[in-house]
Amino acid sequence: MIEEPFTLSVKTVLEKFNSSANLGLTNKEAQLRLEKYGENNIAGHAEKKRWEILFDQIKNPIILILALAAALIFLFNKDWPETVAILVVIIITVIIGFLMELQGIRSLETLRKIGLSKCSVLRDGKIIMIKSTALVPGDILLIEAGDVVSADARLITTENLAVKEASLTGESNTIHKVIHPLSKNTILSQRKNMVFRGTSVVQGSATTIVVHTGLDTQLGKIQKMGSDVKEHRTPLEKKLNELSKWLIWLTLIFAILIVITGYLKGLDIFLIVGTAVALAVAAIPEGLPVVATIALARGMLKLSKREVIIKKMEAVETLGATNIICTDKTGTLTEDKMQVHTLAFEDGIFESIQNKDRIHFDDLGQSLQAFNALIMTSVLCNNVVLNTKEKRGG
Repeated sequence: MIEEPFTLSVKTVLEKFNSSANLGLTNKEAQLRLEKYGENNIAGHAEKKRWEILFDQIKNPIILILALAAALIFLFNKDWPETVAILVVIIITVIIGFLMELQGIRSLETLRKIGLSKCSVLRDGKIIMIKSTALVPGDILLIEAGDVVSADARLITTENLAVKEASLTGESNTIHKVIHPLSKNTILSQRKNMVFRGTSVVQGSATTIVVHTGLDTQLGKIQKMGSDVKEHRTPLEKKLNELSKWLIWLTLIFAILIVITGYLKGLDIFLIVGTAVALAVAAIPEGLPVVATIALARGMLKLSKREVIIKKMEAVETLGATNIICTDKTGTLTEDKMQVHTLAFEDGIFESIQNKDRIHFDDLGQSLQAFNALIMTSVLCNNVVLNTKEKRGG
């Protein structure tokens, strides 16, 4: 890969990547480069295994205290009902926490896989469709209106190309692209002879040469910066851990005092230890983990109904404690999707009915002829390629 391709001419970039604008790479060369550079994929953290999620729930200090208390009660008092009650509390807490966190992780993984798409490239002089993960540096990538760019690429030719780079810059304004080289001090948002991974083509078409893939793309660098951030505990986790430490020390101090006092008075050692354990268990709020877990799970489910995905349950408390959120709306909170919902003809206004991924209009009546003309115009005024062997832009 080369640095600052936006400063070089198209001819120079093609020569450096040993590629052809008319033929592209050969399939053999593309395979060799795929082995060298790896898949064009922005890998996040390794997917958390189920046993790791379960272990995170078990290592909660209060859970550990309850487990120890249940073991001591069984050993010294042989109190089956009390032991079983504590174990039930532990199991309920662990299961709820495990299921809620597993649901959040699965949702995030689903979103990550949605980004895996297909793209048009020139290989051995033919236009073919490949998975975006199979793109390699030097590939001739063909883009047109409606496409999401799959890698960082230098423009070779353009036909009235305009791109939205909100996913990268946060600004929703349309960028009209050029081909000529730019100066070295050109900032990212002004590199108009480049297209970047994750941005969307809103107008025109272009032929490009891929210069960066995977984590070397601008979007990949942002992902890498985010993955290097250290994970901090939420306020609720900090408070619960602090409470757990106080409970442990207080319980140990009182248990030791009871054992020493009983021993000095000459009481039976099993009776002394049993009494100390009973008082220790009484001092531990067994219902706290269950109440906290159920409250957080309920908040997590409510947020999920509003299409908010939360990876860890404790984050619900942090979100609930937030008073002010400062954010740049432009290109961030907008969905960046246009859809026809109303047709206004001379003899009436008709609203659309959406059924899964399809949109249709009912009871058009006398406007049916105008509607058919509108659909025909829409079919003719586009550059969709129905067959990859056909010439683009047909």
